[in-house]
Amino acid sequence: MNSANRISVTLVLIFLATAQVLSLLYYYGYFSVHGYLPSPFVYDKSDTFMDFFHVLYWSADSGRYSVWGSVYPPLNFLLMRLVGLISLGSNSFMDGFEIRDYSFALRIFVVASSLFLVALTMISRLWKDLTAADRVAVFLFYALSAPLLFATERGNIILLCLPLLAGVMASCGIRRLIFIAILINLKPYFALLLLTPLVAGRWQDFLFIAMCAGVIFVVSGLLLDPDFLYFLPNILSFGQNDMVFSGREVLALPATIAAFAYALAVAVRDGASLGQSGLDLAAVSTVINNANLAALVMSMAALLSARNRLPQTQLFAFQIVMICNLGVWVGGYSLIFYPLIVPSLLYFRLRWVYIASIMILLSPLDLVVLWRDILPDRPVYSTGAIAPIEYQLTLGTLLRPPLNFILIVSISLEILVRSWLPRGSGVNRQGAMAV
Repeated sequence: MNSANRISVTLVLIFLATAQVLSLLYYYGYFSVHGYLPSPFVYDKSDTFMDFFHVLYWSADSGRYSVWGSVYPPLNFLLMRLVGLISLGSNSFMDGFEIRDYSFALRIFVVASSLFLVALTMISRLWKDLTAADRVAVFLFYALSAPLLFATERGNIILLCLPLLAGVMASCGIRRLIFIAILINLKPYFALLLLTPLVAGRWQDFLFIAMCAGVIFVVSGLLLDPDFLYFLPNILSFGQNDMVFSGREVLALPATIAAFAYALAVAVRDGASLGQSGLDLAAVSTVINNANLAALVMSMAALLSARNRLPQTQLFAFQIVMICNLGVWVGGYSLIFYPLIVPSLLYFRLRWVYIASIMILLSPLDLVVLWRDILPDRPVYSTGAIAPIEYQLTLGTLLRPPLNFILIVSISLEILVRSWLPRGSGVNRQGAMAV
């Protein structure tokens, strides 16, 4: 990279980081006035950090799978049990809410861990071509992005995946395979990454990951809970349940167009049939779901056609995009994986389109509010008050799902076109698809 290009990159990164800092100031100002955070944060203002504290509580309760119906693999609970032993000792609690109220230190731990885990990714070889100043700007843009702040406010264990995914994208050999096996035991949708060695004919890698993931699952399950196999039917029923979330919840930070279909289906279930334009909402929901399914089928075809034409790192990056488009059950905070695949996207022909799309997905789009609604009085954790809540639909709600849809379709098409070309005709000497 010449000096002019390096300066341009630095200026762009500084601009992006500045935008995120300004968005943080907006959130702080809104919080100061209202006592709670605005969209994209979930409208249930009593539930702050509870993804963390629910898991922490159930890590010490044997009913985690049989009673709570958890879809977290056993490894999550073992890690949280360790946190509980260190921070809570022998104290007992009625539920996760009581633990949250009891331990100020753990609330600080959730926020500090989020920053620390993002910082860990910054020392990865992924960013070896960036200067120290560039890395600071990337850290600010990343750590203050809406999906990352959303995951932090939820206290979701997805944050643990960041350094492991950075390891997958930056390493090779057995270390990469072990990282994938651990990721599968934190978030099962990472099992999709098994397809890369499978389609590439790397059977030893595939079997190693599968066996390693299986051993981690069984050993952690036996150490945790004799009923750990209930996890399997729990996760199957969760993926098939279309009544887990409310429409407002899935539209808080949607990452896939399936969120629109889900919200419309909820509206139909609640009695709506026609929109203001006279459209059949159920039919529109079906069309959107079919479009999302078609994109996933196209991405699978692209993955199968790539085989040995693309390096594994680029295939893993593509699969992360596939994961983030699977459905509402993956969660909008899955977008926090995208910065870690940016260096791998540099090897694609339309790389700047893809990278610009990711920058927009992580940008503070939610500062633009398109619609407001006042919800009846409900508890607000941060103030302890009962207050009406301003629910907002933002520009981020409307733009992120279709932009993510375009991202998976466009990468799929590029890979498919590349696979139709004679071998060697579409890759330059650096391994990037020829421009």
